[in-house]
Amino acid sequence: MLAQAAKFDWYQSTVQASDPYECGLVDALHRAWELTDWVPAKNLNGYTYGGAIVRGETVLAHLCWGGNTGINVKTTSAESGVLADALRGFYQQTRIQHLPTRVDACCDWVEEGLFDSLSAHLIAYAIENRLAINQQGDWERGEGRTLYIGSKDSPVRLVLYEKGYEQGGDAPRDWVRMEVRVR
Repeated sequence: MLAQAAKFDWYQSTVQASDPYECGLVDALHRAWELTDWVPAKNLNGYTYGGAIVRGETVLAHLCWGGNTGINVKTTSAESGVLADALRGFYQQTRIQHLPTRVDACCDWVEEGLFDSLSAHLIAYAIENRLAINQQGDWERGEGRTLYIGSKDSPVRLVLYEKGYEQGGDAPRDWVRMEVRVR
């Protein structure tokens, strides 16, 4: 089965403002995700304050501010595209810039043998171009494998993994995901 279009799987950005309430960012995020609440959340990465846009128990976006420059806002999975769109709209409305600090894009396939084929080509490419290779999971039995091309400190890193094993349950074992992580 062919992959659908690439999609965001992680979106993290620094909004060039000091307080998410005063600049209107919290209101903009509430408009992006209807029927949501704003709750206190853990402050991360040296920031003083933390908050989150939530729907029930689900965190849709996590924000940190104070103590560092700007407001750090991030989300993962299906919510990543919503955040990217919300920040573009916020900029158009306020002219307050945001600078993406990490963006992951991914494609998914469900196809027997695809992980073996893609990983072999990617490993050959990495060797030829002297890129770091990191293999995790059970490569002997071919279960739950992840291949990282590029170092974890690199601004661009490619990750190929067996998403079906990660999801467990009834997920198809031939479900393969390729991510490009840009910092």
